[in-house]
Amino acid sequence: MKLKWKENAVSPVIATILMVAITVVLAAVLYVMVIGMTGDNSTMSLAPAGSWQDMSPNSNNSATITFGNFQPEASPMHIKLLIQDENGHFFNLTWFSAVDTENYTLACSNANITAFYFDFNPDGNLIGGGDHITIYGLEPFTYYYVRVFHYPSDSIVEMAGKKSFQTVP
Repeated sequence: MKLKWKENAVSPVIATILMVAITVVLAAVLYVMVIGMTGDNSTMSLAPAGSWQDMSPNSNNSATITFGNFQPEASPMHIKLLIQDENGHFFNLTWFSAVDTENYTLACSNANITAFYFDFNPDGNLIGGGDHITIYGLEPFTYYYVRVFHYPSDSIVEMAGKKSFQTVP
């Protein structure tokens, strides 16, 4: 008995339809996976934007930086200050403790720099115009550059206005 192999296949039209269907299904599955990873926009936290009203030295080792506006509003506890001196040293001022409802303490773990946050409107517990941070423990006659990091959005806040100050000798 002899076996015969038949070389029959699907028609070219059916093969084309099958390839298109498989491509569409794969594209749909990939789309659903990507949408599932990013989540919907209502739950994502966007970085706020703000401005500095003023940055000025108080003495040879302290300065005060004053917020202008900050939108959308955020709690002072949702930020930290990133300060860099003219020599390239970075200081991360994070929350050390809450002193009371009007003042919060920020401290740098690798330096003797301390800052006190004053909330101009303590009932709101939000960053707003007039709120200011006084920083102590700075080096005399040194330029400092200030940035704000926002924890919920995991990003640097775009701040308009003056971004640096110099302590007095």
